[in-house]
Amino acid sequence: MFLLPFTTSHLFCVNSWKMSITDILSADDIAAALQECQDPDTFEPQKFFQTSGLAKMSASQVKDVFRFIDNDQSGYLDEEELKFFLQKFESGARELTESETKSLMAAADNDGDGKIGADEFQEMVHS
Repeated sequence: MFLLPFTTSHLFCVNSWKMSITDILSADDIAAALQECQDPDTFEPQKFFQTSGLAKMSASQVKDVFRFIDNDQSGYLDEEELKFFLQKFESGARELTESETKSLMAAADNDGDGKIGADEFQEMVHS
């Protein structure tokens, strides 16, 4: 298996079948969410989840998106993966700043282990 550069049409595997992020989220909603946080230190997780449509998704669908974001398929998101969070939705998007990355981690890491699991991610999206 090899990895290709991520785009909004990038295919990823969930439950042994391939899908695109735009099979779950609208490309227009993703673009609008990214537009709202294009400047450094303007990323607000809840606003992004609302605008992108993530907040309206079922728990199962949010966990599918989590698996897409979980680059190393470890079952957890660490700060390094969170740094590239926006780029998972569009390859040309910016990286999160260090403060945005730490803030996102703090918002979801309920057990304080320094990583975000699928359940923690889903809880954050729907909070």
